[in-house]
Amino acid sequence: MMIDTLRKSLELFRVIPRSDLIARITPTHQAPDQIVSGEITIVRDGVDKWACFHCLGGCGETIKLSLSKNGRPRWTAISDCLRRPTISP
Repeated sequence: MMIDTLRKSLELFRVIPRSDLIARITPTHQAPDQIVSGEITIVRDGVDKWACFHCLGGCGETIKLSLSKNGRPRWTAISDCLRRPTISP
């Protein structure tokens, strides 16, 4: 994938900071064993539903954040053109 190669090159030459997570958009929810370490899975089927990733602290816990605009607490997850995510409450 050209985007991944570009991002890794920019990180290698320290043009951009290294990202701890890379975003992957899917239309369906992944099983916990299908969530890849170092990736955040954003479930999007017309609207954003969930953001799922493994804890970056090393405990291995799967973290699931609701992206529903109707629920509370409500989170947003966006990614830039290099697939670097931003998560905010």
